[in-house]
Amino acid sequence: MNDPKKIRAWSLYDWANSAYSTTVVGTVLQSYLVAITPERQGPALWGACITISAILSFVLAPILGGIADATNIKKKMWTIFMLLGSITTVLMFFITPGLHILGAVLAVISSIGFSSSFVFYNAFLPEIASNDKRDRVSSLGFAMGYLGGGVLLALNLALILGGESFGIPTGLATRISLASAGLWWLGFSIPMLRRIHDIPNAKSGTKISGNVITAGFKQLANTLGHARQFPQAFKFLIAFILFNDGVQSVIGLAATFGTDELKLGQTTIIGVFLMVQFLAFAAAWVFGRIAEKIGAMRAIKGSLVIWTVIVTMAFLFVREAWHFWALGAAVAMVLGGTQAISRSLFSQLVPRDKSAEFFGLYETSDKASSIFGPLIFTIVFGFTQSVRGGILALIIFFLIGLVILGFVRVKDGIRDVAEYEAKIGLGTADG
Repeated sequence: MNDPKKIRAWSLYDWANSAYSTTVVGTVLQSYLVAITPERQGPALWGACITISAILSFVLAPILGGIADATNIKKKMWTIFMLLGSITTVLMFFITPGLHILGAVLAVISSIGFSSSFVFYNAFLPEIASNDKRDRVSSLGFAMGYLGGGVLLALNLALILGGESFGIPTGLATRISLASAGLWWLGFSIPMLRRIHDIPNAKSGTKISGNVITAGFKQLANTLGHARQFPQAFKFLIAFILFNDGVQSVIGLAATFGTDELKLGQTTIIGVFLMVQFLAFAAAWVFGRIAEKIGAMRAIKGSLVIWTVIVTMAFLFVREAWHFWALGAAVAMVLGGTQAISRSLFSQLVPRDKSAEFFGLYETSDKASSIFGPLIFTIVFGFTQSVRGGILALIIFFLIGLVILGFVRVKDGIRDVAEYEAKIGLGTADG
């Protein structure tokens, strides 16, 4: 535990897969797929892709976690979904006009590979870092993700915008950019593939009866049935669903706010997006150090207060382009930190022999948290016809999240995990 080589290898996977979330999902694939889909059906096709992949990931995550824990094969499961996601992303090079259905299929499959691999990636955190190092390690992962995703996105945008001057048509440059994200993802996954391995535990070698899907459902049912053993973890999950909904909604609606309310051009929106990526790299690392000093729970609560201020400022004061840049910088300061410290804190509240399954629930809650925020925004916008009013309504997620966090007793949760692990012979929480 706390092996620097394993920590570096683990954090590089964030660097690897963030290329997918920035280049593919965040910017390039959506606009390209919409452009090559005939009869103005592109937005509907993209919406269907997002919906189908979200539903499938929502259902699969806890089941896959249960299977991995029942059989102690987190490494194998991670490898399968990493390869599934990265290879299907490479195949996006072949999405040409007339093959938009192929693009939609690859979008769904790659998204499932991306989100499912994260279940097992996150589940390795308790095995490579002790409790006192986990905030820093989790923050390092997020920091590497923001930097890696930002670097490749900058290179790909340069290729797409300037490729024709070198004889590379825009369509070809776009397809190269999509494929590069898959190659980046695959290539930088190799260190984790080589250095991270499953650690034998009390369930090592367990045989499961029936098929693995049935076993996954049974394992999930057991976890939900034993919720009273780890009440702090489940209270934290509820809070996470709410405040992460606020975070994801602010990020997802930022472009709408910039274009509709502030009348900003696409170049400005992309510029702010890139700035957030690079600033969030440094901020996530710093946030991890702060959490070590003041405690993870205080750090998360502090970040939610800042998110509340950001939303309020957007409603009251943001009127010009430089205001939007400043708001983006403020978001970058807390974005990575909120996510990184939440992941590390949750890992302290769950037992290691159930880590994949609990992180399956965590990933499921992450998917669920992208539902309610846009819904509230849409309802408020429908009544007020104001993007500002819709953005302000998101403040409720941060405030309720803060209230619920007040009921989470971290020390009690860590004690519950330590007692459980000692009972099954897994050793201390710090290995």
